[in-house]
Amino acid sequence: MAKVTRRDILRKCAIGVTPLLLPNVSFSAWGANNRGRVGNNSKFLIFIILRGGMDGLAAVAPYGDKNYQKSRGDLALPMPGEVGGVIDIDGFFGLHPAMSSLKKSIDKKELAVIHGVAIPSRTRSHFDAQDILESGLNRRGVSEGGWLNRTLPSLRGHSEFALAISNTVPLVLQGDHPVRTWAPKHYHVPLQKLPMPQLLQMYDGDPVLGEFLRQGVETERIAKKAMKKHRSHRGKKQFPTGEAARILRSCGAIMTEPNGPRVAVLGTDGWDTHAAQGGVEGGLANNLRHLSEALAQLPDVMGEHWKNTAVVVATEFGRTVAPNGTGGTDHGTGTAALVMGGSVRGGKVYGQWQGLDKGALFEGRDLYPTMDVRSVFKAALAQHYGLNINVINRDIFPNSVSIPAVSRLFV
Repeated sequence: MAKVTRRDILRKCAIGVTPLLLPNVSFSAWGANNRGRVGNNSKFLIFIILRGGMDGLAAVAPYGDKNYQKSRGDLALPMPGEVGGVIDIDGFFGLHPAMSSLKKSIDKKELAVIHGVAIPSRTRSHFDAQDILESGLNRRGVSEGGWLNRTLPSLRGHSEFALAISNTVPLVLQGDHPVRTWAPKHYHVPLQKLPMPQLLQMYDGDPVLGEFLRQGVETERIAKKAMKKHRSHRGKKQFPTGEAARILRSCGAIMTEPNGPRVAVLGTDGWDTHAAQGGVEGGLANNLRHLSEALAQLPDVMGEHWKNTAVVVATEFGRTVAPNGTGGTDHGTGTAALVMGGSVRGGKVYGQWQGLDKGALFEGRDLYPTMDVRSVFKAALAQHYGLNINVINRDIFPNSVSIPAVSRLFV
């Protein structure tokens, strides 16, 4: 059996002793010279994972499909212009009315929808589907790392490390390259802080823990400075008060700090709507409202860097087209992804629409998937960052040469 080192354990778990000492910070791997200063050419990427399987037909309703009202039953949303009606995008698709915060982004063509996306493997298991979504591979269990971690070596000059807004490192960021985690204090169980100067001195000669502690102090300093600066500007702008908005606002503020990360990942739960999903109002509507308010504030939070920012929102699978007997939807296949940013060719819906006729559904129950979700990720890497597509196909998404990037998704 191979010897497991202390460094291996810390890198895998991203916890070690650091959260005990700095309750806001933990690490998985690190770099001694992580000095990615903000510049005019710095590119930012925020990846938001909606865990549980988001109903893409509710978030972005194909109200123009002749089978929409009948197939969705009680979950069908009113037409544009009606009370509680969808927010029209292109005369066929419309945003859920709870997503009204994003109308400005649609009108400014800074928000794009990619409909009919799915992971490459057809599974209805949350565990398997999230593994595939985050690993970027064709099936689960074939890699211990994630596609975004494999991307980091190619982002020299943009991001020396990535940040997970979490207590642990999600699979998409697990791997051999620099990753840190940070979360607001209420994410953590209160623990007594130990004297940092003594600890730094104690572990000064330790190449593993000493570096962890130094990087921890630096990240906490960046976070505190970002929060202080952002609070000083809040009086000039009204921001939403929901928890999702506060967390994403914190993320944006930290990313735009000198020496801050340029890549970040957030995950949200609560998208598994088996019962009482609701239509215009209800549990799903509340989730969509909070998500939209959080996204809509980003142009102001990122400021001058918004033009160089890409936000990708994805989920592991969609829901069934027809509601079930408890007013919800069951695990499905095709769904919608959102891409937002100052350089996005937005204001429209990408993808090939197969329709909601019974014969056009996947296995007679789901929205038929017409695009691999990796096409969205590849577009962000190739068009937003300018990475070579051969490198993307070889090193980041191996065995995916046949999966093209979404064409002209970014300017």
